Amino acid sequence: MGNKKIYIQSCYSMPTNEKIIQEIKPLINTQDFFKKIIIVNDDIKSKIDEYGIITISIKEFLLNKDII
Repeated sequence: MGNKKIYIQSCYSMPTNEKIIQEIKPLINTQDFFKKIIIVNDDIKSKIDEYGIITISIKEFLLNKDII
């Protein structure tokens, strides 16, 4: 399988646009093409935003062996 580089950001919740921006900003600033994941405690449906950042619930992250 080899080595992979993945950025993982975790936060308890992202209830506002301000919080979303706060969480994605460090990932956007990396300016590379490695996989980026935000893990939240909220019960949400996984999504990929316009920057390619995956937002996923902690439950799905732990149960989905293919996420990484």
